[in-house]
Amino acid sequence: MNLILGQGIAGSVLALTLLRRGESVAIIDDGHRSASSTVAAGLWNPIVFRRINKSWMSDQVVSSLDAFYLSAEKLLQTKFYHPTPIWRIHSSDLEKVQWTEKMQDPEFSSYLHRGA
Repeated sequence: MNLILGQGIAGSVLALTLLRRGESVAIIDDGHRSASSTVAAGLWNPIVFRRINKSWMSDQVVSSLDAFYLSAEKLLQTKFYHPTPIWRIHSSDLEKVQWTEKMQDPEFSSYLHRGA
């Protein structure tokens, strides 16, 4: 029996990984309402907003996240993974121009929302 203390994102991923290997798991979690996994609601962002660049290794990480969460949904027979393009309220006209330029780049366009 594997004992996991805390069921944030790391504890949940570890538990699912162990279950897939056929191991048994027990999780102890205090249910703290302000835990980062609860507050962030599973949000993650592959873009560094200050420079509107992709985070280091974001393509590899996003690819791994997609595969992991889709297989977790299948294992748990539920839907909880909802990839959504990033929305941004621009702080200046220059930032809006930079965002629009990045939207033309196929490396970024799949992550960014075009806006209304």
